[in-house]
Amino acid sequence: MDTEPVRLTEVLAVAPERWPKRVRHKTLRKKLRNKGIEVVYEDEHVVAFHQIEDDYDSPQHTWRTRVVVAPKRELHTLMDLGVADEALTTALLHGIQQVALKLNLHKEGFEVRADCMPPYQQVGYLRFKVRAGKRDRTPEEKVEHAQAERAAFEELRAEMDALYDEEPPAQTTP
Repeated sequence: MDTEPVRLTEVLAVAPERWPKRVRHKTLRKKLRNKGIEVVYEDEHVVAFHQIEDDYDSPQHTWRTRVVVAPKRELHTLMDLGVADEALTTALLHGIQQVALKLNLHKEGFEVRADCMPPYQQVGYLRFKVRAGKRDRTPEEKVEHAQAERAAFEELRAEMDALYDEEPPAQTTP
């Protein structure tokens, strides 16, 4: 009997074999460094930073505070965390708590969101989003949001089309 844990991404056909280059885990550190994004919390296992744009903002609502908490180790989905990752799981929860305390979110309330697998997961790395200060959008913001959503969708669709239109490597027979 096989006692080795099975990774969900190895089993499910809906998981892309490769994520588009722009959403790979390595872009996380580069994005923080190049764009001067403020780090809210960091330890040896996780980093938490302010998110400029929320890819899951509702067309009707937006959030005053948006922070991403992500592991420094490359993990693709929540399903890749196992019982052997106890230290990382604890560090992720501790990171979320530290963000809430540092930004005083524990006084007003907040939500934590994690997306798992396409179509819900839009990036190729595990992340938790801490959001607070929900407010309704103005009519102008709703139009602007819809236009940005369309543009982002078209860009992602073009990347995915290019990714899956590539010729598979030729297999050689011995």
